[in-house]
Amino acid sequence: MKQFPEDNINRVAQTRRLYLPRWMSKTLVEYDVDSKDPVWETSECQSKYDFLPFSKFVYLPNYHILSIGGLNEQVPGRSIFVSRVLKVLVDNYNMEKLNNQVSYKCEIMQPLKIARGMMGAIYHDGFVYVAGGVTNKVKDAPNPSIDGDIVSNSDSHGRKSITPPIVSGIFKCERYC
Repeated sequence: MKQFPEDNINRVAQTRRLYLPRWMSKTLVEYDVDSKDPVWETSECQSKYDFLPFSKFVYLPNYHILSIGGLNEQVPGRSIFVSRVLKVLVDNYNMEKLNNQVSYKCEIMQPLKIARGMMGAIYHDGFVYVAGGVTNKVKDAPNPSIDGDIVSNSDSHGRKSITPPIVSGIFKCERYC
């Protein structure tokens, strides 16, 4: 049987937490899976940015979390999807100040190529892959292709559909590291 170093065993145990963002706030809600008395706890994230609705949370193996894209509704009457990517990580400096109470901070990462929300995202082999989602430019969205055949948004008579496709880039993948 292969022996693992003690620090790896401790680190594996730390991953047994679920994190959910509270949209339009800087609050993370945490759930400890292994707790004998399971409770949802809240923690404030030290950031100037709120977690946005329809953003995607991706868990990384180094215990960081990426908050990708989302819908920015801060300007009344003008909601737009954003390309912002935030890395959420434990703020060890503030933990010492707060008597070992968990504190988080956010770092801005390289933005997505296309602003979007409600997309799929997964971490695999050192990269985060982002696919699909809703974009700001619905009418300019390219027609998706399936196995090389273009799927049109027009009817059988060649007329453009009244409702344009909402989901854009569903067959395109963006690699993010």
